[in-house]
Amino acid sequence: MFPLCPLTAAPEGVPLKVTLLAGGGLFKRRLADLGVVPGASITLVRAGCPLLLALGDSRFALGGGMAEKIFVVFSK
Repeated sequence: MFPLCPLTAAPEGVPLKVTLLAGGGLFKRRLADLGVVPGASITLVRAGCPLLLALGDSRFALGGGMAEKIFVVFSK
């Protein structure tokens, strides 16, 4: 099993799987609207603030505050 880490600590360009969203209802709803839900496959395209995520054919930016509440594992 791969270790759980916040998105802000994940390396760029590696396939990741969302495992935990550590925020309240509005936070989880906002991310669900973007498709970022537990079990989703994402890739960190660019680290920093804001960071750039890839989910399927979509790309979007997230601030550091949101990104540190998204926990991921490395996907096989």
